[in-house]
Amino acid sequence: MYKRMAALQGDVVFQAPRRFFLDKRSFKQPAWSYIGQTGNSPGLGYAHGSDLLPAFMGAALADYIVQFVATLDPNSDNANASAVYWPKYDTKQRQVLETHNDGVAIGADTLRLEPMAALTAISLAYPI
Repeated sequence: MYKRMAALQGDVVFQAPRRFFLDKRSFKQPAWSYIGQTGNSPGLGYAHGSDLLPAFMGAALADYIVQFVATLDPNSDNANASAVYWPKYDTKQRQVLETHNDGVAIGADTLRLEPMAALTAISLAYPI
């Protein structure tokens, strides 16, 4: 049951609010999103924050963060030529940057889309 509870808590506390925010703001201002898939612990999965240390220790995400801080856009003409272009988030394509132990890739932010929308509706109707 641990994995089920962890998935529910992760969706309620992190993923559903992230999607809600992106759904409401991404058409009004530029927004990018990433999903960290580094630091997998056997039996536990990807713990919250497990992607932060690698992000600031020279991993692929660090270049995007520095570029965003400098220009408000994680992509750059001066960036590494082998870097993956990180598209802005939009509610039609839902593209996100995925961080992996061996680099980054572009993925679709569609995992459990309908159940998370239901969680968001419940959370808005009955806030904690």
